[in-house]
Parts: sequence; C-alpha cells; structure tokens
Amino acid sequence: MNITDFSVFKGICDGTLPSFVDEEGLVKAVRPYAFVGCSTLSCVDLPECLSIGESAFYSTAASGPLTDLSLPKCVSIGSSAFCRQGIVDLRLPQCTTLSKGAFYACGSLGWASLPEATYLPEYCFAYCSRLSGVDAPHCTTIYSSAFYNCNALSYINVSADVDRLFDYTFAYCSQLTSVSFPNVSYLMAFVFAECINLESVYLPSCTQISQGAFTGCVYLREISLPSCEYIYGLGGASGAFQGCTLLSSVSLPMCAQIGSAAFRGCIALSEISLPFCYNIMSSAFYGCMNLVSISIPMCLSISGNAFYSCSALTSLTLPSCVDIRASAFANCTGLSVVYIGRSSCVLGSSNAFVGTGITSTTGSIYVPAAYVESYKTATNWAYFATQIVGY
Repeated sequence: MNITDFSVFKGICDGTLPSFVDEEGLVKAVRPYAFVGCSTLSCVDLPECLSIGESAFYSTAASGPLTDLSLPKCVSIGSSAFCRQGIVDLRLPQCTTLSKGAFYACGSLGWASLPEATYLPEYCFAYCSRLSGVDAPHCTTIYSSAFYNCNALSYINVSADVDRLFDYTFAYCSQLTSVSFPNVSYLMAFVFAECINLESVYLPSCTQISQGAFTGCVYLREISLPSCEYIYGLGGASGAFQGCTLLSSVSLPMCAQIGSAAFRGCIALSEISLPFCYNIMSSAFYGCMNLVSISIPMCLSISGNAFYSCSALTSLTLPSCVDIRASAFANCTGLSVVYIGRSSCVLGSSNAFVGTGITSTTGSIYVPAAYVESYKTATNWAYFATQIVGY
C-alpha cells in the first residue's frame, strides 16, 4: 500500500480531509485501529508517515498478511501497532519511540534494525519466534518481557550504557548463548530464565540479582560476579540460579546475602567461597549433592534447609555464625564435623543436623573451650551434649 490517493481512506474518515493527511494526500500519520483485522493487506509503504497509532495494523488472526513494511521517516509507533503481523524484516531508520507490544507475536520477523531507538518497551518483540537478531545501538533501557520467548534470538546489539534489565526481559530465549552488559547493576526477576543454551555471562558491574534471574540455564557452567552484593529469592521455583545443573564454578567475592533457593539443584557445584556473606537464606544450596567445600567466614545466619541434602559435605567451619535454623544441614549424610567459633550460637531446632553423621552419639561439634559447658546445656544443643568438645 503506497498511499498517495486519499480516496483509500473514505470509508474510514467520512470523506473529509483528516489532519493526518497533507495537502498532497500523503499520509503523515496512521490513527489508532485504522486497519485492524485487514485480512488482505500485505504491503505498507508510507514514505512520509511520522507516526503509527495504537493497534493501527493489529492482526486479529494468529498470523497477519502484512509482510512488507516501509516507514523510512516514522519516529513513533504505538502499542500493539503491528501485533501478530507477518513482517519478515524490520528496518526503522528514524524511529525513536516504540510503545508496549508494538511487534508482539510477529512470528515471521527475523531481524530488527532500530538505529535511533533509545529504549525497547514491554513486550516489544515478545513471542517473535523467528527473531534472530536486533540492532539497536543507542538503546539504553530494555523493559520487562521485551524479548520474552524469542526462542531464535542469538544476537543483540544495544548501548553499553544499559544499567538494568527488567523482569523476564530475555526469558525463554533458548538460542541465546552469551550476554554482555558491562554497566548493568541490577538484574530483575527471571530476566534470563530458561535460556537453556546460555553459556557465557559478562556482568562486571552487577550488584543485585533478583529471584529466578538464571533459573533453568542448564548449560551455564561458570559465572563471575565481582561486584554482586545481594542475590534475592522467594523460595520454591524462584532461586536465582536454581536448576543450573552444570554450574560448577561461581565467584562472588563481595556478596553479602545468598537468597532463598539461589543455587538449589546446582548438582555440579563442588565448592564456593563467600568471604563477605553474612546471611544464607532458606534452601539456598538445597540438593547441591556434590558440594564438598564452602567458605563462609563472616556468615551470621543460616536459614532452614539452607544446605539440605548436600551429601558430599564432610566438615563445616562457622567462625562467626550466631543463628542456625531448623533442618539447615538436614540429610547432609557425609557431614560429621562442625566447628563453631562464637561463644554462643542459637540452634533453632535439634533437627538442624538430622540425617547427618552428627547425632546424639556420633560426630563432633567443636566449640571454644571456655564455652563447652554452656553449649552442652543450651537449648537444642543439649541434644548433642556428648558430641560437643572444646578446641
């Protein structure tokens, strides 16, 4: 559709010259809902058009007929404007403003070039199942679910100034193998969830990681987060690295808190050092069956089920810990030696070590020699009185 004759709009605009058509009949703007459900519209060529309104070319079918799109001067595209259309190649050389879901579920779209776009809105390309690459070099903000379930996406070029990634931004992008965001400081929930082929991650400035950020990234083998201070989690299926079954190397030199279920089910993880961590939350390392060594010299609190079924763990040193909750080390079948460094430490339940080599008659719990008797009579510690010895 190369619109130079206003007569094409007579059925829409009651035959009067609308403000979005200039004196020569060239379209300057397409108003909201103008072509919703047009079942035969396969080509749109609007050389002077500056803006496309909300749902202007929205397809009511699962895959619309529009395959060829030319908007060389367009600067603004409204929400759901081309939702479910069959566009194959998207090039918008002057577009700076995109709205929510602008190209949602364009299942034939293979490439998008947006050289002037400064942000990508929510659901902008969500469910674009054939989208393999996006070039948006000036984009500094990517909003929630912008690329949700783009399961062919393997390349994305955006500005190095992107400083945070919002919820589900790249969730289920199953062909994404590497990501590099040098200035991102905050990863929000499920941002890379189920990116099953993700292997390389570069996030040197990231300080906070929300729940589910990398859950299900089964090919992620190592990750270094030199600036990360907090890993959050809500438990259940929300651990930041939950289910990363090949993850064997983790570097978190500045991390202060490991959130709920953060590394749950990371069965390849064999050792980890957390020199500044003060809080390990519930189920953080649940089921890390090959975890042999963990260094947590500053840790103050260990929540329930934190190390549940870490069966390869044989000894544990807790120089600063003051609080151990119920089932914290339950089913750690190889654990037989624990060193406690403080004069007192709350033991939330006698089942903290249930299923381990530490029982009322086996294993050893070492505490400072001057406090052996107080430990032997302390709540819940008393159950292990015969195993408590001084050092």
